[in-house]
Amino acid sequence: MKKAHIIFLTIILILALSGCNTSTSKVMYQNKEVEKIEITSLKTKQKHDLTKYDDVEKFVSELKNNNKTRFSIDQEALKAINSKISLVYKDGFKQEYSVLIGDEAQISLLEDTKGMVTNGYKFNSKEVANLLEK
Repeated sequence: MKKAHIIFLTIILILALSGCNTSTSKVMYQNKEVEKIEITSLKTKQKHDLTKYDDVEKFVSELKNNNKTRFSIDQEALKAINSKISLVYKDGFKQEYSVLIGDEAQISLLEDTKGMVTNGYKFNSKEVANLLEK
């Protein structure tokens, strides 16, 4: 009887604790919570989302650790754009970038490709390049 009581209490404790996930990890960028990152290939038109905390955190960390850069873009650069990325925030807002992936995991994110000069980010990260190519 005592053994059955202990097993019963143990099961109740396990069930109660499994529902108590206190993980409140949020990925924040520009004072907003990032829900996911949408990646759309311009060549294949395939789309995939980064939703895992670690993947979103890696990507956003690269943005945070790099300063905005001014880019001069020409027709050749426009033709080399690999994909589009959208940071989707919890409030539904989307921030979009055009992506150029160069040699040795050099990644350029362009905010706007309508003009000859635009702002964006440039960084080298094999980890982020691998995320983008999944």
